[in-house]
Amino acid sequence: MTTAGSAASGASRTPEVSGPSESDADAPVIARGTGLTEIVPATASRCTGRTADSKKWVSERYRPRAERWLALNMISSINGSATGPDGTSETLSNRTDRMILGVIRDHADAVLVGAESVRAEGYVMPKTAVLAVVTRSGSLSGHKLGDDYDAERLVVLYPEGNEEQVLANLGDLPCRRLSMPGEDPGPAEIVETLAANGYPSVVCEGGPNLAGQFIRAGQVDAVYLSVAPTFVLPARPLIGGDDEFQRWFTLDGLLVDDDGNTYHRLRPDAQDRTAA
Repeated sequence: MTTAGSAASGASRTPEVSGPSESDADAPVIARGTGLTEIVPATASRCTGRTADSKKWVSERYRPRAERWLALNMISSINGSATGPDGTSETLSNRTDRMILGVIRDHADAVLVGAESVRAEGYVMPKTAVLAVVTRSGSLSGHKLGDDYDAERLVVLYPEGNEEQVLANLGDLPCRRLSMPGEDPGPAEIVETLAANGYPSVVCEGGPNLAGQFIRAGQVDAVYLSVAPTFVLPARPLIGGDDEFQRWFTLDGLLVDDDGNTYHRLRPDAQDRTAA
């Protein structure tokens, strides 16, 4: 069964804005001093200002290439730590990163996380996508989801072999319950279950073990990685797993903001460089 392991690499990052309405088309999107410059492709195109055009500029670069899409969204320090010194990813993030996070979520039908991430850091409900939580036990104790959300906006995925335990632990928690075949469903089963239930476009935000298992299973169409210009010790792993493994990715796009944070868009390599 795919589980979260430890706290998610993006768990406590809260989108700065989810997009302007017709009445606030001139609302702030990118803070002054944190404009974005496109490095890859080498267009030198620049996104500045505080208008809805800024969000549109970013949105075009993060638009999924297919209706069925699995993107892995993460943040790290220079030395690969998934969290800052406070043990959360919030201290690695800034306003521009949170704006980009909101754009990525806007493109998704579901934001996928492991139950441990929900318990460890809490989650704010995405504004448009559903929050999909993978759990073996059904325990979401300590969550900070509140009690004023639509039950259909929280989707809990679990192995059908654990159904009795999961339903008992969930109790009367308002949510949509989706069982997956067998006792140990993996990334392929998670993706298939979500797509079959109306959520073909998914962004996975961790935790590290969940992210690692999706990478290993070859179920990732894109990786969106924000890197903060800081070193954090001790470093907390961005990707979980103890077995030896390597998978190459190709850089599709790179943005840098005025504070030195970089925003990578990567896709799986078509060729195995390791064998070359």
